[in-house]
Amino acid sequence: MSLLEINNISISFVGLKAIDSLSFSVDEGSTVGLIGPNGAGKTTVFNCIARYFKPDQGQILFRGEDLLAFKPHEVIEKGIARTFQNMELFRSMTVQDNLLVGQHSRVNTGFFINAFSLRKKKINESQIKDKAAAVMDRFGLTPYANSRVISLPYGIQKKVEFARALVSEPKLILLDEPAAGMNPNETEEITELIKQLRSVDGITVLLVEHDMKLVRSICDEINVIDFGRKIAHGTPEEISRNPQVIEAYLGRQEENEYARA
Repeated sequence: MSLLEINNISISFVGLKAIDSLSFSVDEGSTVGLIGPNGAGKTTVFNCIARYFKPDQGQILFRGEDLLAFKPHEVIEKGIARTFQNMELFRSMTVQDNLLVGQHSRVNTGFFINAFSLRKKKINESQIKDKAAAVMDRFGLTPYANSRVISLPYGIQKKVEFARALVSEPKLILLDEPAAGMNPNETEEITELIKQLRSVDGITVLLVEHDMKLVRSICDEINVIDFGRKIAHGTPEEISRNPQVIEAYLGRQEENEYARA
């Protein structure tokens, strides 16, 4: 069953088509890759799903609801979280505070709780702190809980962003180049964490990533786009043998390297 459906979306910027009649779906419980050369429109697709951009045409359905009817914060409340190619963290805040902020869509802080149920509010605050602590422990971030993000190494900051997305308990997580800038050990670690999203948390994953070894190791299927149009869809094995993909995305000189990844 499809959790996310992208139906014939297009969007242009200053007359240039960034996405051109794109359609694909993401089944619930799956891990799906969205790949393509730089400038192919991958992050633009994510921005349309998250409602930062409004497509010129088409439909985006999440659990049968049209996301284009909602604002960005409402999309988060529907159960979609994301990371960014260029990290969007509160760098002057601590790791723990970033994870507490990441739970804002789950925190019930309405007027009646504030006015009539202080005890319930305290319980809620305790629960979100416990949740943040559990995710920090899982990601190996507990030693950095009270450290300001800006003071931490790049690889740790990437983990913080990943953890902040997970702590909101999404149904779907959009990962935009989660391994970018990481060394091999960090990439291996983040790969295992992504695998756990499905096996442990039951979270559906839509992934943009240039590391083909990572993509092949975790994705059930892959959609390939070039100049905003889908040029291929299939299993990692099928995509690795697709001449059009090799030509458009990898370059012929990388064909053998991709096949071995």
